[in-house]
Amino acid sequence: MKKTIAAICTGIMLMTSVVNATEISYNGSKYNVDTVNRDNTLYVSAEYNTGDKKAEEIVIDGKKYVSLRELAGSNNKSVEWNSADKSIVISDINNDFIYRLNAQMPVYKNYVFSPFCVKTALAMLANGAKGETRDEILKEIDIDNLDEYNEYSKYLYEQYDKNEDVKIKTASSVWVNDVIFDDDIDLVFADTVRSCYNGIVEKVSMEDAQNKINKWVSEATEGEFNSVPVEDKFDMDLINTVYFKGEWANMFSSYGTHDDIFNNADGSQSITKYMSDLGNYRYYKDKDVSLIALDYKDKNTSMYVAMTDNANIVLDDYIDKMEYKDSVSLTMPKFEMENYIDMRAPLMNMGIKKAFMPDADFTGMLAGRYSSVMNMLHGSKIKVDEWGTVAAAMAMTSTGTLDEEESKEIIVNKPFTYFIRDNANGEILFMGRCNYLGK
Repeated sequence: MKKTIAAICTGIMLMTSVVNATEISYNGSKYNVDTVNRDNTLYVSAEYNTGDKKAEEIVIDGKKYVSLRELAGSNNKSVEWNSADKSIVISDINNDFIYRLNAQMPVYKNYVFSPFCVKTALAMLANGAKGETRDEILKEIDIDNLDEYNEYSKYLYEQYDKNEDVKIKTASSVWVNDVIFDDDIDLVFADTVRSCYNGIVEKVSMEDAQNKINKWVSEATEGEFNSVPVEDKFDMDLINTVYFKGEWANMFSSYGTHDDIFNNADGSQSITKYMSDLGNYRYYKDKDVSLIALDYKDKNTSMYVAMTDNANIVLDDYIDKMEYKDSVSLTMPKFEMENYIDMRAPLMNMGIKKAFMPDADFTGMLAGRYSSVMNMLHGSKIKVDEWGTVAAAMAMTSTGTLDEEESKEIIVNKPFTYFIRDNANGEILFMGRCNYLGK
């Protein structure tokens, strides 16, 4: 019997509006292109859908359109909002999974996601996939040898568990519908989840699934997520979570917190709370980017904050250029964000398509049962204040049917990109973009 794989999902309010003559910048030139904004997705006329790699066409108000992000992504390009000249910018993207995924995030809004959580969820899913389904997943998440990555994942989970100065709590769970025979559960897959992904594998009835899964997610995320949607019918629910709680190595004094103006991406201004500190920071600044690192108490994990008009700039290229400077005056906003992102379209745009098709092969999880991914929702939240940072993320998959002189003053008062990085292993735990504050 044909079954399906799902994930945490949330509804989206449908909206269609015509945005005439949107200005698009590409290779130094600017073009005016008629666009349609639907479901927070920017569509352009299908007349641009040429070449070997074509995007899926849809009909809106009797005309054919394609997703600008999908069309660009299939050609290894990113689509970003340039707050400097109020235009859409198409540019080359770094081939790393994190930056390709970041290029799929919303153009106009604030967002936060956990690259580590998403990659872990996909790697765990790949352990239950076979054939072309498995190959597509591994290719897009940059894994050449899954067995080696499983061992690496086990190492990371153990290292994070030992960190006494910063709390990084990672967990996984697989919930099996109790109508499934025990013999149908692939033992190798179950053992891999337990041994390499700090996971549990439990059978659960449909009647108890919602309560038991909600309780597990709440405990795994320290109460940051208390309720997750569970499909009416499922074979297996696969859940991955990351919880982060870190105190700054140098905390901001609450006496320095004040109100000031933040310049939003749409050109408007708003009043928001700013934190101020004078201290020793790693930072780098040139005409394209201003990047500063805020270390956490363990001195091994940092939040990087970058001000740049290119939201998709490859920030990794600048980390090695950063240097510690004394008496750096830092002013940055306090902020909180929370969002749920349906990962189906971003992942399909990147090339993971077979997993969402009816003929997907996930028999490496349940013997003899053919499944495909119905939904995949990723939830993340973050809070940054004078004390430090609290962040959490979850991904649930259910089976069922400078040329200028340097300055020692950094004022983060316009749209910025941020990410929390495990410097020892190079893992980006959380990443996001702040385009608006105080609105």
